[in-house]
Amino acid sequence: VSEISCQELADLQSRSDHTSFYILDVRTRDEFQTGHLKGSQHCPGGQLVQATDEYVAIRNSVLVLVDDQKVRAYMTASWLRQMGWQNVSVFTEMNKVTLETGDSPLREVDRIEEMSALELDAVLTSSEPVAVIDLASSLSYREKHIPGAYWAIRARLEHDMVYLPPVGFIILTAEDERLAHLAAKEIAAIKPQVIVRVLQGGNQGWFKAGLRIEEGDTRSLSEKDDLWYKPYDNKEKIKERMQEYLDWEVALTGQVARDGTARFSILED
Repeated sequence: VSEISCQELADLQSRSDHTSFYILDVRTRDEFQTGHLKGSQHCPGGQLVQATDEYVAIRNSVLVLVDDQKVRAYMTASWLRQMGWQNVSVFTEMNKVTLETGDSPLREVDRIEEMSALELDAVLTSSEPVAVIDLASSLSYREKHIPGAYWAIRARLEHDMVYLPPVGFIILTAEDERLAHLAAKEIAAIKPQVIVRVLQGGNQGWFKAGLRIEEGDTRSLSEKDDLWYKPYDNKEKIKERMQEYLDWEVALTGQVARDGTARFSILED
């Protein structure tokens, strides 16, 4: 596992327009909030190894791991190297930089006009031809959502919007309202004749307002394959799904051998 100094990190940051990189703090959240490197995000080491795609969006990015005690960063980096992430290093000079406290600020996106949960509730009860599109995960949507809301995957909106009934007003919502803002311009381009707004605060804004909710897979525009469902997520067929999972796990070695994109390697002494 290689190490990276303050100067080397600064050089990497100066190339951010051409190099995709992530600064990942693998300590506990309390440690992160007490003091962390500017531009870093909190990412527990075990979670980073087991759910890398939830923290790193771009394959083959440069990963810089941060841990003032170093041991957690070295262990995590070792596993990531064996999983095929070649550009992983540990930042070793936390004592030489000024640290920030609290949570990392969220990245801002261009925003369109928003409407509050109470305003949306009034629109939905007015019988106007409107549609709410929820861009949350399919599991979150199944657990609870705004009554009458359609579920969709943002990346497929251009294709899946054909399944939406004719409306003149579309309200977008998501677990992270920034995702709804990003999708708003895309929908406006697909349907320029339609008024598009974003729910203020996203789904949490609606839930916190104490308004009605709906459960289940009631209205899906997209095929529900946005997540790899865990066996216990399939409540109707848990036994069958658990058996499928065990069969899959036993066959993993053969799958890796056949998959040209899997690059696991074992580091030996």
